[in-house]
Amino acid sequence: MDVLDSKVVRKHKVGYEIREELWGNPPNKPIKIRTTYTPSRDWIGDLKTAHYLCVKRGIAPEKSSPKHCVCSIGFCEKEQKWYGWSHRAICGFGLNDMIFEERFGNDKTPFIKHGKKPIMDFSDAKLAAKRFASSVS
Repeated sequence: MDVLDSKVVRKHKVGYEIREELWGNPPNKPIKIRTTYTPSRDWIGDLKTAHYLCVKRGIAPEKSSPKHCVCSIGFCEKEQKWYGWSHRAICGFGLNDMIFEERFGNDKTPFIKHGKKPIMDFSDAKLAAKRFASSVS
């Protein structure tokens, strides 16, 4: 489907936009949806997801790679953690947690302990969030 039209209907104070979009492929009848984006026009997802991430959790979403089409990581200033997520799970990584490795531990091992190396700085935490998001997507 192609986005035929898109307009901002609300800018939320925590930093995301709600857009009303017209999606379709002519000659089929287009459909109207409401969806959310970051101020830099990266897609967050539906309204419920954006509200949960940005308002309830205080996360500033971003794409984990410029090649991706949807945000799956973000930083929470209040907690000083990088988060990774998908539709299935979410986890925050901070200093002294472990750099996430999917094939580490077992089902009872908390995700923040899934790894051999401790997170020493925010670039390590961001890497852990990226790896987690990739593993649950």
